[in-house]
Amino acid sequence: MIEIRRARAEDTIALRSLLESLIGEDEPWIGEVVIQCGKEREWIENFIKNDREQSDGGKLLFFAFDGDRLVGYVNGMSWAHAPKDIFNRMTEEYGLEGKRPGHIGIAVHKDYRRQGIGTELIVKALNELREMGCTVIVAGLNIDNKPSLLFLSRMGFVEHRREGNQMWLTREN
Repeated sequence: MIEIRRARAEDTIALRSLLESLIGEDEPWIGEVVIQCGKEREWIENFIKNDREQSDGGKLLFFAFDGDRLVGYVNGMSWAHAPKDIFNRMTEEYGLEGKRPGHIGIAVHKDYRRQGIGTELIVKALNELREMGCTVIVAGLNIDNKPSLLFLSRMGFVEHRREGNQMWLTREN
């Protein structure tokens, strides 16, 4: 049975293993960046430190475990918790003035896809971001990542913007 729970600092080794399994896929950026820099624990702790349950939290990080094996994650952030200059720049750059945006990132190990884990992770993140006041959610991906595009489309995301080989999708929340 899959357990979905908030990330913990001690999940570092499990995160490294999952990220290594994702390298070479269409969306390897987080795995490559985090692993190459040896920043798995720092990445987790950054999200935990700013978790929405804290007094001024604006981030979330949930892990999906099959026993001791990390098989997926979703991370998210409310842009409203960013410094005002960054919030203003991002909402203007993305054409989201007047909205309260948030963003998500998701990954599920290839052996665990199409089992509802991604859906459960996304729904959990969307609910928490809604509680944080986010009215629109942004997700970025490589335009060649057809499986992620199809999945996010089924979750209600629509194309918002393209730049080079990157695409940003949005979903009203």
